[in-house]
Amino acid sequence: MDGRVLRSGDPTGIEQEMWSLLAVYQTLRMVMLEAAEARPGTDPDRCSFTIAMETARDLIVQAVGVITLASTTTDSAFCSVPAVPATP
Repeated sequence: MDGRVLRSGDPTGIEQEMWSLLAVYQTLRMVMLEAAEARPGTDPDRCSFTIAMETARDLIVQAVGVITLASTTTDSAFCSVPAVPATP
């Protein structure tokens, strides 16, 4: 992990962090494969994991504030936060 220090100090937290890192890795690999398949003649082995990871990080940083508290509802399939009226 290139000298990365895990944030958790207890075994349960370390296990959770390792699973999350593996999930992110697998998700990026699946997206890389889909991107390669979207361009005919592109070999998936030619995709750079580093570029994919940096691009994903940049997109997440740019997305700050895209989902606001006012846009969440109780009907949402992704969260169970009760709807809060938007304040001016």
